[in-house]
Amino acid sequence: MNMNQLETLLTISKTMSFRKAGEILNLTQPAVSAQIKSLEDEFGTILIDRNQPVTLTDSGKLFLEHAEKILRIASDLKQRLSDLHHTPQGHIHIGTTTSIAMQILPRVLSYSKINFH
Repeated sequence: MNMNQLETLLTISKTMSFRKAGEILNLTQPAVSAQIKSLEDEFGTILIDRNQPVTLTDSGKLFLEHAEKILRIASDLKQRLSDLHHTPQGHIHIGTTTSIAMQILPRVLSYSKINFH
């Protein structure tokens, strides 16, 4: 199972057409069919009733529910990794009074995730 197969199943569920899914995904109709057949073989179940109109089987509906979760998690992971690598860095200068600098600022800074040198 790979993400492309899950995207293909999701697109078929929205378009109810192997041909239209292929157009959206820039795949040939045989490539779309092969991806779904591969998923069905791997999981030992029929996901799509290929009669017209194309519909998801009960197994397909259950599979789609989990595929959507997997795709959301993968998307979230990509975003979080991107955010991690784009953390702002640099120097900051803080001006304050002596009383705040001695009493309040140390507590505030201890809660932050910033490294101070």
